[in-house]
Amino acid sequence: MTDFRPLAHFTAVDTWLNDPNGLLHRDGLWHLFFQNNPHGADWGNMSWGHAVSRDLLHWEHRPLAISHEGPEAIFSGSAVVHDGRVAAVYTSAYDDGRQAQSLAWSEDGDTFVKDPANPVLDRGSTGFRDPKVFRYGDGWRMVTVEADERTVLVHSSTDLRSWTEVGRFSDEPGVGIWECPDLFPLDLDGQERWVLLLSVQDATGSRVEYRVGSFDGARFTGGPARSFDVGPDVYAVSTWTDAPDGRRVLIGWMAQPTYAGATPTAPWRGAMTLPRDLSLTAGDDGEPVLVQSFSPEVVAAYAHEVTGLPPAALLRCGFSGDATWEFAAGPDVLRLAVEGTDLVVDRSRCGDVGFHGEFARTDRVPLPAGTTGFSVFLDRCSVEVLAGPLSVTQLVFPAEPLSEVRTGGSARVEVLAERARQDAAPRATLGP
Repeated sequence: MTDFRPLAHFTAVDTWLNDPNGLLHRDGLWHLFFQNNPHGADWGNMSWGHAVSRDLLHWEHRPLAISHEGPEAIFSGSAVVHDGRVAAVYTSAYDDGRQAQSLAWSEDGDTFVKDPANPVLDRGSTGFRDPKVFRYGDGWRMVTVEADERTVLVHSSTDLRSWTEVGRFSDEPGVGIWECPDLFPLDLDGQERWVLLLSVQDATGSRVEYRVGSFDGARFTGGPARSFDVGPDVYAVSTWTDAPDGRRVLIGWMAQPTYAGATPTAPWRGAMTLPRDLSLTAGDDGEPVLVQSFSPEVVAAYAHEVTGLPPAALLRCGFSGDATWEFAAGPDVLRLAVEGTDLVVDRSRCGDVGFHGEFARTDRVPLPAGTTGFSVFLDRCSVEVLAGPLSVTQLVFPAEPLSEVRTGGSARVEVLAERARQDAAPRATLGP
């Protein structure tokens, strides 16, 4: 069987993984908690897995942080430091369908004890979930969703136990759900803007959207929704709390909920995207747009000149007109192309595309004006393409690792940056 386990992307050890949770930087460690079935490669028994890293590339697996227990599954949430302790704020999903917000406390960031007052916030709802907690003023704010109502709720607290609703945000009525909210500030030309990320499922599929606007501690006022990633395979994105140097670093579940349970990777299933640093710029229409860049730790480790195509590679694809890049192994081809003003990412002829009826696809999207190149990260089972405010992420399952690069038209293949220094981080090997 082909070994699809990626070299540069985080995976759980022979079990199921989905949403990143509790992202926290503390004492030099990047903490990654995540939705995990500790008993197998399918969704169920939801608990919080845990791993830590000093460089966002090499991860040390830690014991299960918060386990499902009796009628309570542990759904998504966040983590902060309060009075010297790590507080995990998560959704308790009960067997009767009710969802409420709960707390677990840790002195060391590894071993958690559930708060005896749980749940600390209960609306008697079956769709109230995914708390993201952040500092605001002299207290805390929590954004959650009423998923089926497509509404973001804002609550305020000073102790993480007593919460008061202070605001809410909703959009035009629609069919579907909102999940996994994240709300944070970014600078644009010296002005503070706020970004709201939401994962969306509706009749058109599953995706991540974002809005840029303002937040006064209670009310978020945002512009129109934009696509965070126009590929099919990013969901449940979240950003780290207390990242150093004021950075806003994001990671997401590299999957499509529609077919995530069918991907041909058992006994493990599910991977994270590479970490991405976020910033804002003015888009083609003059309005603020989100820019995603592979985090500098990734660039330092993978910006090497390459001969052929290694199993994990970071490349720069440059062009001056119509161009094609084919990453191939035997009959399996992942095709990227610039056709006029469009970028095409086509996995329809790349290995196993038949395990689900919606998997074989081609994404065609407009390139930002003035684009002359884009960054591409290829790993054993994925491709991530970043071009300023444009992001395209696809899973791929070729029979053999893609090892050949063929170009046409004006296509160029370059390393992303200058050859890495001798003391740069080595290429990462993640997973077990």
